Amino acid sequence: MVTEVYAQENLSKEIFIRRFVNTDKNNLVWHRDKNDRVMTVLECGDWYFQFDNNQPIKLSKGDTIQIQKMIYHRLIKESGDLIIKIVESK
Repeated sequence: MVTEVYAQENLSKEIFIRRFVNTDKNNLVWHRDKNDRVMTVLECGDWYFQFDNNQPIKLSKGDTIQIQKMIYHRLIKESGDLIIKIVESK
């Protein structure tokens, strides 16, 4: 059985809000996306973002991170919830 990691609200075809609420940190995995993305932190507990072969960076409300397609990255949860806005481009 797969546990949902986030709930997603689609604002348009390219813009969506993801809510990581009560997320089990063991379900967060390294992954790659098929499109370029810009991620903006709307609300944040104690969370980190990490690109492959880089140190994790602590996330704060208002942070914006550009993620190129097919680049490995992950979110790291310490505590609390995370709400992000993602804008995708092809």
